[in-house]
Amino acid sequence: RANAGVYKAAMQADQAAVEMARTQLGYAKIRAPVDSVAGAPLVYPGAQIAANSTGIVVLNQVSPIYLTFSVPESALAGLKASYARGVVAVTAKIPGASSAPLQATLDFINNAVDTSTGTIQLKARYDNRAHQLTPGQFVEVSLPTARLSQVVTVPSVALQNSPDGNFVFVLGSDNTVQQRMVTVGLSSGDKVVINKGLNGGEKVITDGQMLLTNGTHVRVVDDHASAGGHDASNG
Repeated sequence: RANAGVYKAAMQADQAAVEMARTQLGYAKIRAPVDSVAGAPLVYPGAQIAANSTGIVVLNQVSPIYLTFSVPESALAGLKASYARGVVAVTAKIPGASSAPLQATLDFINNAVDTSTGTIQLKARYDNRAHQLTPGQFVEVSLPTARLSQVVTVPSVALQNSPDGNFVFVLGSDNTVQQRMVTVGLSSGDKVVINKGLNGGEKVITDGQMLLTNGTHVRVVDDHASAGGHDASNG
């Protein structure tokens, strides 16, 4: 029994030595905390390094990837309302690329407005399975910041400027035009919301405005927009 106790103790000591060796071997391998892509090495064989103070290599997670951008604080209320209702789609476009825009989703709204810029930081999550995006890359981001219903819109090309403000040329039923002062609201793509000055269904001129004055008679050559709009030429 005495010998058995000695052998058992020796076996436990050997097991402890094996675990210690495994632990020491673990120190020889560095594992990334997440799936990522390694950049260029920062140290080379022969260099002295110290734990927690020497950078060895930079790792970047690329799938998924997060798009960081900011919006004006004036858009925050509408954005929070949309975020509370469900998924908010974010579209990202690589400048100069002919590929289709990338579809991401809003994932994070910061908890404070940057008082120096009047903006708030947002992040959108993109799967990036095909590695279209690279960390640090610049992209153009768009997302809905307000939900409007029953509003009047016109093509942005119909909008003209004067010292007195914005105006459009409205086409009457007798093919004469009238200069109409308008109050402009939000915009989306090539559409501009008209808060005041136009009614839905009225027709506006989208081309040739430099040749027009109040009462000019025009001939419609291409009917493709109405308060909406029309291309027109002098008649």
